[in-house]
Amino acid sequence: MNRNVRIALAVLAAALVALAIVYVAGGKSPPREPEKTAGFDPKSAPSDAAAAPPPSAVDPALMTALEAGVDLKELHDWRIRIAADLCPKAGEQVNKLEGRNPTDPKAVNQVSLCLQYGNVAWYKCLLNAKTAEEGRACTRRFLAPPP
Repeated sequence: MNRNVRIALAVLAAALVALAIVYVAGGKSPPREPEKTAGFDPKSAPSDAAAAPPPSAVDPALMTALEAGVDLKELHDWRIRIAADLCPKAGEQVNKLEGRNPTDPKAVNQVSLCLQYGNVAWYKCLLNAKTAEEGRACTRRFLAPPP
């Protein structure tokens, strides 16, 4: 599946989710049938498709993430928090990648950010990183609130 297809599917999924949220959050009851009157033509009644939000109503942060190359699996993992006891282990991994002693206190910033924003996407990325630069890229990319 090429990138454009993935983006199109993501936009479609986001639009459907946004539509469901708007419908549920609005507390609207299901549409009732229009009153039958003389000259009523059901084919000319407004359709529910007109109520769908325009594509521009999709969350811009989500679109930015998708355009930056975050796939839907990563986006899903980004929204799943990790257990707090994994943060010190992540700090050890950061120290290992940077060529420091695993218990070096220089990774305390990453541990602190992990406790605040730690998520499965970041943790997986960090564990798969082979160099310090790859580890820093994981932190820049995923150790923040998800879109």
